[in-house]
Amino acid sequence: MITGTRQLSARIDAARGLCLAVAVACALMAIVVLNAGAARAANAFGSQGSAAGQMSEPNGIAIDQGSGDVYVLDTNNERVDKFTAEGKFLLAWGWGVANGAAALQTCTAATGCNAGSAGAGAGQLRFSEGLAVDNDPQSPSHHDVYVIDIENYRVQKFSPTGQFLLTFGGHVNITAHERSETSGEDVCPVRPGDVCGSGSEGPADDEFEFKVEGNFIAVGATGIVYVGDYNRVQEFSPSGAYLAQVTLRPKLEDQGEDGGTIALAVNSLGDLYTIRNGISGIQEYSPQGELLQTLNEEARAENNESPTPALTLDPDGHVFVDYHDNEQHRVLEYEPNGAEVASFDEGEPDGLHGLAYGDSAGKLYIVSAASATPIRTVTPPPLRNPLFTSFEILPWLLGP
Repeated sequence: MITGTRQLSARIDAARGLCLAVAVACALMAIVVLNAGAARAANAFGSQGSAAGQMSEPNGIAIDQGSGDVYVLDTNNERVDKFTAEGKFLLAWGWGVANGAAALQTCTAATGCNAGSAGAGAGQLRFSEGLAVDNDPQSPSHHDVYVIDIENYRVQKFSPTGQFLLTFGGHVNITAHERSETSGEDVCPVRPGDVCGSGSEGPADDEFEFKVEGNFIAVGATGIVYVGDYNRVQEFSPSGAYLAQVTLRPKLEDQGEDGGTIALAVNSLGDLYTIRNGISGIQEYSPQGELLQTLNEEARAENNESPTPALTLDPDGHVFVDYHDNEQHRVLEYEPNGAEVASFDEGEPDGLHGLAYGDSAGKLYIVSAASATPIRTVTPPPLRNPLFTSFEILPWLLGP
């Protein structure tokens, strides 16, 4: 009886050893296969031009995670374009987009669309790049859209239908300045009838320098708006009031564009992910400004006219970054702990671009301005489940 038990135990141990070897081999194979896995192209939409559903050098994309609607900053057309998750054009807004009038307008496929006119009026854009959507259901600005208005040194806020809500930046409220109301100069409007204008360039609180191009705005929990800038990220309330800032390291001085924030994302904990011109890697900061880690340390965004990297997160905190590599988009994916888990070519020509993750669709939305269809959606390779499933049985295999 004892001998039989020992034989049975030995067989179990042998089976465990075999299974362990198989599991480890499968896990290692999974690592190789998953890292080599290709993204699956699912859709492409938009075209080149200024008519409804067309774009001209778009640079910036954001998703309303509740509705799935896609917002694209149509930079050369001086407007914001809105699509469904599947790419059906819904509307656009900007000054004069419906009939050329000197006012903020919306247009649809039914009415027809034009390129907008550049300027500094309320809701008017002038070389804008980068936008973000407030996706916190508890925020007073839920579903609202924020746009980086680079040449006007300000951030503008719109409703999902394109209604101008407010703008903030140094001295954007012309009327408050004329009233010598310094407390209200950096948000417009404060009172009905306030005239809004360009912001002042500078390093003070509420001011922006915007030395680089990119998509460097994000909205976090409770509707806090994060705006990347030269050596820092500033934080604002949904009403446009300045709250605080995080100083980015190393802090560069008198380096031209180096030190400027190119890309920005925020996770559910309030941690900030930044890419900066001339600084290697993706830096993660705590809400208190502590540098937590640097991802992809060998990568460096250079000070030149080539397309800037784009950055986004999925609901699990995975970090996606879109680099240009040999005139192609190259997407890298990282675990929250900084481990790289995927690298794949998106396969489209280079160009000004942006990157966003649609939670419900489970897809990446990639802007490729040089492409005939500027917006592409791809499904990232299946990275997580096969590998983790292989290791779930390890405790049983190893035994007590």
